[in-house]
Amino acid sequence: MKPITSWISRGEAIRMLVAVAVAVILIVLLVSRLHSAVSATLATSHAPPVLVGKLAPDFILPLWNGTPGQTERLANLKGRPVVLNFWASWCDPCHEEAPILMDAWRTYGNGTRGAVFLGLAWQTNQQDGLQFLRQYGVTYPCGPAPESLAATYLLPGLPVTVLIDRHGVVAQRFLGSLPQASFDRALQSLVSAPTS
Repeated sequence: MKPITSWISRGEAIRMLVAVAVAVILIVLLVSRLHSAVSATLATSHAPPVLVGKLAPDFILPLWNGTPGQTERLANLKGRPVVLNFWASWCDPCHEEAPILMDAWRTYGNGTRGAVFLGLAWQTNQQDGLQFLRQYGVTYPCGPAPESLAATYLLPGLPVTVLIDRHGVVAQRFLGSLPQASFDRALQSLVSAPTS
């Protein structure tokens, strides 16, 4: 008969093997779930925007930097190209692209043929939003984005900039910080497109 110490060490060895096996299984499950989540995120961010080529969903924007009670309705802007920029005061890339948008507004937002720019502040209170506008000298119309627009405009995060043609159709969508050169080319094309 074997001494009891050999049974204990064998039992401990079995427990250790079971613990290692459980740990390996948990690690494999964790890595698998992380891989799935990353793949889904990449697929979503590189997927063609569903809105492009379709009529832009209408909304009414109460303006922070207009006269008291002033609003802007997207449907009323048909006939002019429109730039919608979804931003937030707490969003670092939004701070980075604010000067790009202001430069574009100065260049392409002039006159009756120019583009209309609308800034839609997402989950930002009015005080922080107005501070953001003052910090970057933003004078084009801005206000709080209606809650429903996150789903309507398929916002995966911020910032998002949507270009809408003169017929009210979404022409292009930029996710994340604006690439200045391609944004400028797209906006130039949108503004110079024939009105017919």
